[in-house]
Amino acid sequence: HSRVDTTALFTTDDISRWAQAESSQYDGLVAARPFDGRWDEFQSAIDEACSRWPERGLTCTAPSEASRFSAAVVELLSGAGLPDPISRQLHEDACALGRAWKALCP
Repeated sequence: HSRVDTTALFTTDDISRWAQAESSQYDGLVAARPFDGRWDEFQSAIDEACSRWPERGLTCTAPSEASRFSAAVVELLSGAGLPDPISRQLHEDACALGRAWKALCP
């Protein structure tokens, strides 16, 4: 796993802070949270799922309404084949990012 240069990225442990003025000078976001090995047992499943995805990642067009956005994320993750705890965390993070984006671009 390679490290990403985070100098141009806003680093926080709370995704909602990305919508605050303090983040406006950055080009992206890093949600740095101490998982303390919580996901280590799933690393091989994560690596396998990543190998199936295109290099540019997965994208979808999702509606701005929260419940429809959440359903679009569930649909996208359903094809990933990830363990349930990872899918739940990704869903939670995607929805938090969606709320932040909506606050940034109303």
